[in-house]
Amino acid sequence: LIHTARAKAQAERRAEYELRASEARAIWVTAQAADQMHPYLITKGVQSHTLRKSGVALLVPLLDIHGSLWNVQRIVPDGTKRFRPGRAGGLYSPIGDLTDPASLLICEGWATGATLHEESGRPVLCAMNAGNLLPVAKAARAAWPGADLVICADNDRKTAGNPGLTAATAAAKAVGARLAVPEFPEGASGSDFNDLANLRKGAA
Repeated sequence: LIHTARAKAQAERRAEYELRASEARAIWVTAQAADQMHPYLITKGVQSHTLRKSGVALLVPLLDIHGSLWNVQRIVPDGTKRFRPGRAGGLYSPIGDLTDPASLLICEGWATGATLHEESGRPVLCAMNAGNLLPVAKAARAAWPGADLVICADNDRKTAGNPGLTAATAAAKAVGARLAVPEFPEGASGSDFNDLANLRKGAA
């Protein structure tokens, strides 16, 4: 009986995810290419890449390993981020060419991924948060077994337990990936590779 109830719950969740995915795809298809002068992109100092926009919000596409869009994250001009209801775990936002990549970077936030891609030229998977690094790393290892995976941590050094580094380290160990950690000067603010890039630009 428990097994039947669980199967029913899983089927209902799948149906809900499919419905939400079709809504997200409809929003994505009708959206325009993102404006490079969007305040969030200017603040972060990155290109728009594959982002689109709906009203004042940027839309970040969230895909599965087969390239199917399941959800979008909305980023409004002040930087507030919101996922639509629906599937999120194991999804990522890709930046760059994923055709047989020799090397693949995995990070948390989209702007961090944009910075990493622009500075290295390598393709990036943005997992969107620390808790999703491991599912994305596992999916990437299964999809591209020969790729050199690098988990690019958020260095949450001012937060107890450094959740960004802790999650990135665990993900790297689980899939045999390398770990990259942004190192900041004493007293500097910031935690990710985008913060570090903007810190360097400010110092230049």
